[in-house]
Amino acid sequence: MLETHSKLETERQWKNEWGGEIIMLHGSTNSRGVAILFNKGVDCIIPSKILDPVGRYVILKVEIKDKMYLLINIYAPNKDTNIVKFLKDLGTTLQKENLDDEESIILRGDFNCPLNPVLDKKGGILLPRKSVVATIDFLCDDFNLVDIWRVENPSTKSYTWSQNSLMILCHLDYWLILNNLQDLVPTTDIIPAIKADYATISIEFSISEKHIKGPDHWKMNCSLLDDEDYIRDVTAKTPIWLTEGQNELTDNRSIWDWTKYNIRAHAIQHSKRKVFERNESSKDS
Repeated sequence: MLETHSKLETERQWKNEWGGEIIMLHGSTNSRGVAILFNKGVDCIIPSKILDPVGRYVILKVEIKDKMYLLINIYAPNKDTNIVKFLKDLGTTLQKENLDDEESIILRGDFNCPLNPVLDKKGGILLPRKSVVATIDFLCDDFNLVDIWRVENPSTKSYTWSQNSLMILCHLDYWLILNNLQDLVPTTDIIPAIKADYATISIEFSISEKHIKGPDHWKMNCSLLDDEDYIRDVTAKTPIWLTEGQNELTDNRSIWDWTKYNIRAHAIQHSKRKVFERNESSKDS
């Protein structure tokens, strides 16, 4: 998924050179334009797509290995009021199209806003842009999305945009993915561009047959709340993973993403242990 700043001539050139499927929208040479590229030979079907006429977002339903994914690439405006309106309209579009029912949302975008000035900005004014950050938080809550790069790099200061004349660095680009997809992401990285004022976040998904054919995405087993052993284990003392995460993270949004992820991991571990104990007890009897 890319920002393009492209024109129609660019699309013809890219398609000739790339060889695979390209869904591209154009803006101008210095604003807007997004694209989603598929490697040549990738076995995928695109049942539907929503394309923004001014080149700010592309939304694709994509079937890969019998599993449906919702791929979204956005390029937000610059001014805070425009960003807020754009993101609210995007959420409304997803809800109207019932796209919020998809289980595998992957949203990449340039949000033109550092979410946490302490970690995501160096130089310039470090005050948080509360209206934009709150709107992004609402979008994540509505569609159960997490900032996967920040989850895996909780205290790292790394930037995707720079303005050398004023010595300002910002982290403006994000991958927001469905919370349940976190285990499929082995690595994320920030890759600098050559002769440009921006870098890009790379993300690798490990989509294998065992993931496709195995159990569906995890959902909380509410019966655990009636399990005295589980409640005692959780409430006896604050879990180590939670205190460690809070010590490293500096904003509530990241702490919440970290907490959700670890509650999931803790519940799965406990459930597996209970199944093992039950099987062992059956053998003895």
